Amino acid sequence: ESADKQLIIESKLKEISGQWDGMYFDFAGWKQRDYPCILVGAKVGETQDALEETMMNLNTMNAQRHSLPFKEELTTLLATLSDTGDTIERWFKIQQMWTSLESVFTG
Repeated sequence: ESADKQLIIESKLKEISGQWDGMYFDFAGWKQRDYPCILVGAKVGETQDALEETMMNLNTMNAQRHSLPFKEELTTLLATLSDTGDTIERWFKIQQMWTSLESVFTG
């Protein structure tokens, strides 16, 4: 029974890692910029929702006694996703301030 639960945890960890390995952000142009420089809001929202859901699942797995062989991987992944969520939140907040104040500094 213990081995079966550890196998489930291991397969879920691989699935989660695969999900986030393929994740990327969409950037769009803004005003007369010749390059994409603005995070697309819809994608950010989807990513933040996925981050929250994944972190909740990882915390649940981390609380199980069968997760002991995977503790290091679980805590590393949790820390990485938490840092990613914080970075996205800050980036989007700064982006909103920049887009609203950019005309003041260039005008």
